[in-house]
Amino acid sequence: MKENKRTLGRIGEDAAVRYLEEKGFTIIDRNVYAAGCEADILACDDTYFVFAEVKTRRALPDAPDKFGRPANAVTYTKKEHMLTMASRYLHDHPELLPRYIPRLDVIEVYLSPAKDSAEVLEIRHYPDAVRKTPGYRRNHY
Repeated sequence: MKENKRTLGRIGEDAAVRYLEEKGFTIIDRNVYAAGCEADILACDDTYFVFAEVKTRRALPDAPDKFGRPANAVTYTKKEHMLTMASRYLHDHPELLPRYIPRLDVIEVYLSPAKDSAEVLEIRHYPDAVRKTPGYRRNHY
């Protein structure tokens, strides 16, 4: 059976959820849409409310595939969508702001190059990777 992007993405998101839970985050929801934009994972801990974008590749962490590091797929347009989504979600859930600091994270998941394997080789987490600050077009990871 040929693996498609959706299947690969789901495996990566599942791995990212486990990773965040191990780091003490509570998963609020997955694949949430607001203002026509999606967040892969919504999670919180005692301080932060995280909007996470997960990028998955079948590649060795120190030898990325022809597309480069997974986080490189978070383009300027995707960052704009993440900011729009987070803004709308927080507007619709005003109770979150007094309690949490919002943060937009990027999580890279490296899976075994073997197509029949769901082995996670490495996860790289970039907290606060997307910010609306001067020069924010540049990646923060």
